[in-house]
Amino acid sequence: MGANNDPIAGKLGRFKTVVGGTTVDVKLSEWSLDDKANLIPNNHFNMSASADGNIRTDVLPGMVTSTLTFSGLVDADDIIPVRLPPGTLLKGSNSVLFGYTNALLFTGKGTYEGSVTGTTAEGAATVSGTFQLSDITYPA
Repeated sequence: MGANNDPIAGKLGRFKTVVGGTTVDVKLSEWSLDDKANLIPNNHFNMSASADGNIRTDVLPGMVTSTLTFSGLVDADDIIPVRLPPGTLLKGSNSVLFGYTNALLFTGKGTYEGSVTGTTAEGAATVSGTFQLSDITYPA
């Protein structure tokens, strides 16, 4: 049971990950943030029936789940001498910046997982995945 908000999306962002002992910068080319608020049923014995005789479920506001879905590139200069073939897994915990312009960025912290999906003609690795965010700072 939960209420969903429409996701927001953009085309700018970055985070760092470690692959094969080398730290690389993942540059986001697309992202979408989906927040889901979960409602907690709060049924109890002292509930009263409505005028139609039905007892309706009482709810409390619950936790929010924030998922950042992303795709982007790892610059070829970052991965030499490391090669990232398609299927290479990306996983870990880190901070991520994402937004609309360099002056309008969200900051998030969380756990991510993704993979290399291919390689561009210039040698950059294409990546996609998700962040489960435990903290978000919205731009002022």
